[in-house]
Parts: sequence; C-alpha cells; structure tokens
Amino acid sequence: MRMQVTVILALLPSVFINIMPAQTLSQTTMNKIDSMFSNYQSPAPGASIIIIKDGEILYQKGYGFADIDNDKPTAPNTNYRLASVTKQFTAMGIMILAEQGKISLDDPLIKYFPNYPKWAEQIKIINMLNHTSGIWDYEALIPDDWAIPVSDADVFNAIMEEDSLYFNPGEKFQYSNTAYVLLGLIIEKLSGLSFSEFLKEYIFIPLEMNNSSTNLMNAKIPNRAFGYSEVKGSFVKTDQSITSYTLGDGGIYSSVSDLFKWEKSLYTEKFVSKSSLEKIFSVSSIISEENNEAYGLGWYISSRYGKKCIWHSGNSRGFTNLITRFPDEKLSIIILTNRNEADLDSIEKQLEELVFHNNSVQ
Repeated sequence: MRMQVTVILALLPSVFINIMPAQTLSQTTMNKIDSMFSNYQSPAPGASIIIIKDGEILYQKGYGFADIDNDKPTAPNTNYRLASVTKQFTAMGIMILAEQGKISLDDPLIKYFPNYPKWAEQIKIINMLNHTSGIWDYEALIPDDWAIPVSDADVFNAIMEEDSLYFNPGEKFQYSNTAYVLLGLIIEKLSGLSFSEFLKEYIFIPLEMNNSSTNLMNAKIPNRAFGYSEVKGSFVKTDQSITSYTLGDGGIYSSVSDLFKWEKSLYTEKFVSKSSLEKIFSVSSIISEENNEAYGLGWYISSRYGKKCIWHSGNSRGFTNLITRFPDEKLSIIILTNRNEADLDSIEKQLEELVFHNNSVQ
C-alpha cells in the first residue's frame, strides 16, 4: 500500500472545476496544473485534486474517468479507495478511545488480545501506531495459492500463529499494515461497534462526510471510481485484490470533497484535545535522520521549504493517493487517483512550487 512510481500516458480534456471566490489562482497557474494532469485526462483513468488554503477550497478539479467502461467522469465527490491514507483515521479512532479512558498508548497488545503469544507483552499500542512494533507483515503470510479476499479475522489468526517478531518493539521503524489491521480490531473491541460503524458514528456523521464508507464485501460504494492498471500501453480494470478488504490499514473509500471536511477538522478539537493532536502530529519514530524523515501517529512528518510537512500516501492495486499538509501555512494538497502506481510525487512537488513556494495565490 505504499506509493510507487511510474509514468502513464493518456489523452483529451479535463472534466470538472469549482473554485471558491475568497482566494483564487491565476489563470496561468490553473493552466499549469491542467498540464500536470494531462496524462490523466479522458478517456484514461483519472484523478481528483483539491487544494485548501486557510480552510477554504482554493482549487478542485476532476480529470479523466472514474469508470472507463461507462464513460463516467471523475468529480470532487468521486469515491476512491484511500488505501493507506486510511491509517490517519484509524489512529484518530485510537486517540478518541484514549481520551475516553478506554485505552492507553502504553498498554501492551496482550491486554486486548490475551490469547496472543508472549511477544504481545512487549508490543505497546504506541509501537503499533508509529510502526515500531516489529510485528509480522500479514502479506508475507498469505499462501501463494490463496484465492479469496483476506479478512481482518484472517490477519488476526495468521499473526497469532507466529512465535517471534522481526525485531524488538521500539528498536526501529518498519511500516506495518498488520499493526493497523489489529488497531482496527481493537477499536471494534473497545467501542462495541464494527470499524465501519465506529467511523460513521464518531467521524463521518459529525463531519457530514456523507460520501465516505468502508470497503465491505458486497457493499455498494456510491460515486465510486474503479481501479485500473496500465498493461502494455492499455488500461485494464484491476479494481480489487485479495488484500482489498482489510479495514484499519486501508479500507476507507472517500472523495476530495469529503476529505476537505476532514482536513479542516484537524485544526480543531472536534474529536480530541489539543494535546492529543500534538501527539498525532509530533515525531514518534525516526525513519531516517539523514533525510529528516519521521512518523507521527498515522502520518509521515518531514520538512520542506523550511516548513513542517505532514503527509501520507496510499497505494493499492488500482489506486494511488497522496495527502500533504503544511499546517503552519494552513495549506493542504490532496490527490486521489484510480490507477496503479501513479507518479504523484513529482506532481505534488510541482504543485507545491506553484501554490506555496511561488506564491501563486491572488
């Protein structure tokens, strides 16, 4: 579910635009943004983008198709599978429960899963949130001939069979989808709700994120984009894989219009206190001191242009996404795509140069 890099080609014009009047971009800047997404225009699988400044929509637009087979264009309310962008919601869920006194970040994993092996005594909840648990990657445990979708229960049971860890908890950073699947299960256990119900009750409904949901088997996703991959110069539908139905690590579907509401809430105490927000957005584990890369709780933390940058990517078969926040500038860029291994890093950097570094706001 990590971002990978490739270059994909496509054609023709873009589809939707809606700009708030309080702040605008110059026409030259908007034309430059269009050129960045030239490879995402119809009839190719597309992208939805939103740029947020000071709590307002500076720019949002859809490019290309959400569903090529039915000529359905993308729009700001198009739902994409968020993949690992989901982790920030799972982390917030844990922090909500912590403020309710139902969990401590210093609690050992075995407190919630008492039948787990002895190694679960060593792993703290904080280790799971900041990817220092050392717990096995469930993807590595899936048999080669496994053909049915993997469930959260499958992950839970597979990990329970392991008698060791990759390393001692807290020793180093190692990205773990497994940890976030288990965190989702802990949310269910402590709240008495399914992960989907918890998100709906505690986050989606309060924020009126009415377009957002989780990827449950046989569930109908409204306004959904279907995932595609480029194969020998053509796009092939690759919408789901056997790991598409685990939830805490990557199971949310959402749109840029809904994520706008989510992003604004992160500057408030809507869900948790200021001190809890500071924990979420503060360095909790070091990825690379040399490259100034770190991880908070559900977010990567780095520095660009001498400013704090908080971000997360999401990649699963057929979808590539990126959300980037400059909290001190109250500037955020969110890009969701329905194609495999989209090259969003370079687009993001160009957008930052246009909107942030070069002061293109009028």
